[in-house]
Amino acid sequence: MDIRWHDLVRNADIRRNTNQPPLSAIIKSHHLTFIGHLARMDENADASQVVFEPQNLSSHAQLGQRTFVVTCLR
Repeated sequence: MDIRWHDLVRNADIRRNTNQPPLSAIIKSHHLTFIGHLARMDENADASQVVFEPQNLSSHAQLGQRTFVVTCLR
């Protein structure tokens, strides 16, 4: 691949030429791996308690992230 910084090349073309999956697929795989780890974790583990115990959340971003994890595990 003789590509220079000033060449206009689509990301999809580079992924196809290098046999790389889209970044979204890689991130989704990592999310599923993490959720599976949480699902198998001992209930008494500190990390499990942080994720599943009710907390006083001050921002909507934190609430959204926690809701996503808990919803996926149900």
